[in-house]
Amino acid sequence: MYTMTDREIDVLVAERVMGFQRPQLIMTASGDMDWSYNADTPPRAVGRGGFMKYVNRYSTTGDGMLAVVEKMREMGWDRQRFDRWFHGEWRAQFSFEQRPGKTYATRRAYGTAADLPRAVCLAALKAMGEGV
Repeated sequence: MYTMTDREIDVLVAERVMGFQRPQLIMTASGDMDWSYNADTPPRAVGRGGFMKYVNRYSTTGDGMLAVVEKMREMGWDRQRFDRWFHGEWRAQFSFEQRPGKTYATRRAYGTAADLPRAVCLAALKAMGEGV
């Protein structure tokens, strides 16, 4: 079974959760090659070292983890729960409640890992539909 590295998780979180787009090398009208990026990706995210150099360490630092939690809250995942789980592992959960009409539906996404930032990132990716 393949296990993603922390850096691969960070890049996936930057793209799928935080909304950054990986810059692409394109040919301009004058025939030169230049980087194309979206408005959310600052110019320092492209060029030498490129996108990978800019991506935050979401799965290994507390600051990165808090940025992911805040972004999930902004997107409507209004409940978070973080627990110490079996054998010392952490479990993170994001919940999203929908109440259309008289029905009540709750979507949940879980992530389990040895450290809390990684568990939060895995739960966020699962909430966004990634099969990690």
